[in-house]
Amino acid sequence: MMSLVVHLKTAAHLRGKGDRIAKVTFRGLPLYSRVAENCGEVAHFNETFRWPIASRLDQNEMLEIQVYNYSKVFTNRLVGTFCMVLQKVAEEGHLELTDTLIDDNNMSIKTSVTIDIRYQPMDGTGGMWSDGEFLDVPDDRDGMFAFETDSLLSGQSHGSGTSPGRSLQGSIPTFRK
Repeated sequence: MMSLVVHLKTAAHLRGKGDRIAKVTFRGLPLYSRVAENCGEVAHFNETFRWPIASRLDQNEMLEIQVYNYSKVFTNRLVGTFCMVLQKVAEEGHLELTDTLIDDNNMSIKTSVTIDIRYQPMDGTGGMWSDGEFLDVPDDRDGMFAFETDSLLSGQSHGSGTSPGRSLQGSIPTFRK
């Protein structure tokens, strides 16, 4: 299984003191950091976010990181947004960078994020899995297969007239990309 892994290290040059939270979005799926409490100028997130991906990383795809001033009572206030095209990551598989955020008016602000991005394609480079974290893909496939087989069998049991052996032959699931 391919994956995009983003390690959000820090957000620096923050104004004031307070709790901070980050939202990291890839392919429309947002993941949130834990709240970094009582931060001054630097919020040390040191968190890793993983998105398992079924299709190859496209070089035009985007990664978005938003840093917020966190509030238990009020709406979190956006400090700024970092957005990047993943072309270099798709080509090289790894990128470490520190870059500034932009505010609501698309103006660059002092606040910056430091991140480490890894793209792990499925081309025999299995040695790149660092933490030995493998996803339970076979279970999912078995579940899908069992579900498809059950639904085919239950559909067939309503008098379709074909023998069970014949209907099972066509029930092997195909995975399209």
